[in-house]
Amino acid sequence: MQNITPPPFFLSLPGDPPIPWSKWKKVFLTYIRVCGSNLSADRKTSILQHCLGAEGQEILENLPVIDSPDGAEGDTNLNEFELTLLRLDRHYLPKVSIILQRYYFGKCKQSETETVEDFVTALRKLAAQCEVGDTLEERIRDQFMLECKSDKIREALWSKGDPNCDEVIMVAKQIEHSELCMENLRKSKNALRDIQLVETKVATKKPTGTLKSKLLCYRCNSSSHLTNSKDCPAINMLCKKFGKRGHFARCCKSSEKKMVKVNEIEYACSDEEEEKSFVLQVVNDVNCIARVNCDYPIDEVDVNGIKVSMMMDSGAKTVLPGMWGLEAVKEGAEQERLGSFIIQDLNK
Repeated sequence: MQNITPPPFFLSLPGDPPIPWSKWKKVFLTYIRVCGSNLSADRKTSILQHCLGAEGQEILENLPVIDSPDGAEGDTNLNEFELTLLRLDRHYLPKVSIILQRYYFGKCKQSETETVEDFVTALRKLAAQCEVGDTLEERIRDQFMLECKSDKIREALWSKGDPNCDEVIMVAKQIEHSELCMENLRKSKNALRDIQLVETKVATKKPTGTLKSKLLCYRCNSSSHLTNSKDCPAINMLCKKFGKRGHFARCCKSSEKKMVKVNEIEYACSDEEEEKSFVLQVVNDVNCIARVNCDYPIDEVDVNGIKVSMMMDSGAKTVLPGMWGLEAVKEGAEQERLGSFIIQDLNK
């Protein structure tokens, strides 16, 4: 007995007990059984008073003596130890409403995160307060079959006819275990499929190229210098493909869909000015040769030998001649209509 650890004191200080009386009582009775069956009632009572603690002993001394017919001190069926427990039961276990406890039992349902074992334990705790007598196991079985969360478990139980409570719990645990195994199997398959998908993407991924290819000069396609280097041989070259300045034809990125039929306009400029070229696009298929013989901005254009006054606006895409110039061009070129001319600066 000296090697057996007694339960903690029930109530050492004033206030509420740290452990409810019903739970502490079960622990204490287990301790008494372990101590041996040869203990007398007086010995058990002394052990109980010691384990109650200082405050618990004072409460026990102030409790009324039981003198009812069902528990009188003179009753030969109850010894001193049992009477002491009964006095503590009446003090710490107030009488509850049986109707209310049965209502709580009937409303008990299995939650989504609750296992079969947890649900059965909750039903047993509630049923113990309902005073249903010999029908306790049947009440637990019925409530479990009605309120379990799994339709698969309910269907399997209904197919067995009228199983007892132990059979219901065993079948429910087996189905719960199989569903858990299938869920883990599905998760492992999905994880393996995701790994294989990632490996496939990595295997089929195209190389993005080396660092050397990313540092090529886009003007001449050389890797010995950067694009803005003064050593680039194509920095002042005119592209033979589309006529743009600043790159070789093999490095040109202009699209062929943008090519149009054009005629070139030349004009005189001073030596200090940068040489420029402009392109005249014939929009309405009027084939003519236009040459500019004036300084920038353009004031006069020679169209098929006829001088037409025009004004070039750097912000406009289309330049139209004046009304008198339009009539002169029509008569000189013997055309029914004159198209619009689009002038583009090739240096931009």
